[in-house]
Amino acid sequence: MLKATGFYSKKDMDALFYVCSNRDWTAVMPIIMSVDPDALVVTDQIRSVRGIHLLDL
Repeated sequence: MLKATGFYSKKDMDALFYVCSNRDWTAVMPIIMSVDPDALVVTDQIRSVRGIHLLDL
């Protein structure tokens, strides 16, 4: 969870940053919609993921 501030509302809120595979996407969307039907969901194709703890996943 990340702390965020609404651009127009200036209200503090939580933001979730989540990376998943195309296969997992179909399972994740119903969960998001059940928690927050008004959620803003941004998607993008990822070609490469790098990170020091990636192998721990």
